[in-house]
Amino acid sequence: MSEASGKHCVSDDPVPHWPGRFVTLGDHQVYLRSVPPRPPNPADEAEPALCVHGLEGSSRNWTDLMDLLRPRLACDAVDLPGFGDSPPRPDGRYSIAALGRPSSCSRNHDNARCT
Repeated sequence: MSEASGKHCVSDDPVPHWPGRFVTLGDHQVYLRSVPPRPPNPADEAEPALCVHGLEGSSRNWTDLMDLLRPRLACDAVDLPGFGDSPPRPDGRYSIAALGRPSSCSRNHDNARCT
């Protein structure tokens, strides 16, 4: 398909899930999925970006978009506690504030401030 035909160029094949790793945030862990790096290009300085899914979602919701955004953005996607590949919080807290904590901490991996 082409722009001339008025249709967007979209692949029928989904992009595979990006690899990830567990990141410790205080007393619990979350799964952080990252875009695989492309060969370095000094002209392409990618800005960091964190993708956060909604309730009932996971970091896998962002795979296709993360691919489209690179190399402009260096995307990470977090699985909130109890969703995707992240285990539940040990304290059982699922308030908006508790779920938002991994979003503010995971990009920096600053374990001292992430409780």
